[in-house]
Amino acid sequence: MKNKLLGTSALIAVLTAAAAHVSADAGQAPTMSMSGNAKFQAYGFSNSKGVSANNTNNAVARPSYGYGQGYAFTQNGELDFVVAGVAANGLEYNYTLILTGDTSAQNAIQENRIEFKGNWGTFQAGDKVGPEDILMTDAANVLGATGGFDGDWNKVINETSGVFTGDSMMADTGTATKVVYYTPRFSGFMLGAAFTPSSAHKGNAIINTNGATGGNGSVGSGYNNHGVSSGALNFSHEFTNGFGMSLTAAGINASSSKSNSGALAQKSLRTMSAWQLGGLFNYQGWQLGLGYLDNQKSGTMSNSGTTGSPLSGYNGGKAWSGALGYTFGDNKVAFGYQGTTQNNGKSGSTQYKGKADIYSVTADHTLAPGLGVYAEYDYLRMRIPNAALAQLANNQVINNVNSSTGNQTSSNNASVFILGTKISF
Repeated sequence: MKNKLLGTSALIAVLTAAAAHVSADAGQAPTMSMSGNAKFQAYGFSNSKGVSANNTNNAVARPSYGYGQGYAFTQNGELDFVVAGVAANGLEYNYTLILTGDTSAQNAIQENRIEFKGNWGTFQAGDKVGPEDILMTDAANVLGATGGFDGDWNKVINETSGVFTGDSMMADTGTATKVVYYTPRFSGFMLGAAFTPSSAHKGNAIINTNGATGGNGSVGSGYNNHGVSSGALNFSHEFTNGFGMSLTAAGINASSSKSNSGALAQKSLRTMSAWQLGGLFNYQGWQLGLGYLDNQKSGTMSNSGTTGSPLSGYNGGKAWSGALGYTFGDNKVAFGYQGTTQNNGKSGSTQYKGKADIYSVTADHTLAPGLGVYAEYDYLRMRIPNAALAQLANNQVINNVNSSTGNQTSSNNASVFILGTKISF
């Protein structure tokens, strides 16, 4: 921890010293630019299973609407405001504020940060996503529309308890307040590193890095990742024959705390640690993406207290993915697949596993500059042994409930079809 803080302090000191030598009336005065997008989407969807109202393996009868079979509309978008200037010594600086167009959001501010850039690299501070997301290039980059298996299907699909989904590592901090540094790209390589004091803290909120204010789970099982270190190394190169490639390795490590009340109060949460690999290849109109991530033991519990032995047979989940896309004229089509597995305890020599297979097909068409339409179909097959469901609430904090409802869902086969239009400027 001390080395991380000293490194951050040194970088801030260098930036302060550089700024001190800049004449206030020299350079390029800050100017503001604005960009953004607006999206409207129509859904048709079907779930084979609903959500149970308690932490048992009882499945609710199939609903007739809502999260069962039905249709829905969504509207979203964002506005990006950037105020940028250049100092006399060439130091570039900017302030970025991103507002969401989601009227259901509790906070209209999506990102809020400052940035300094020079031949020494880029330094960012504020509420924004980290390099493990920004530099990652994998199968999700190939898919269009909403993003396929990494897209908006979870707005209407019941995610099975104890099944890992998504293309981000479990300890991902999202837009929690952090500091980030990117090196200049040299011989195709770029390194990004970030430090986040608390995954549950944003903006100017009261600072409580030890409290458990976020996360899903049964009553009293909230969690908070603190002292989060994350980073990514990317290599990108475009060959003279038109073949291009981008390779990324990313990792994240954090200490964790949880609620001090409820059934999990006497159990300690194991250290969050995960890594991810991705590759993106393109030739003429073709794109191929591959990805793999391993959450290791992230989010699993020890038997009791800080010295308790780890509960066997649990992990944070693994995922692997692939996607192939082709662009022709104003059109792009792509097909992708993601498979996942997560260990959810044992019974004797039998290992309980939560598994998912997600198949995605996307199509995009540009009607005019800044105006596009898209279509997407996702099929999900998520399953877990019923005998494992009753144990999840007692033995694991992360991913033991449906992320949208806070209740458990048993094995579910689901499909969703999405039509959308997007205006970008």
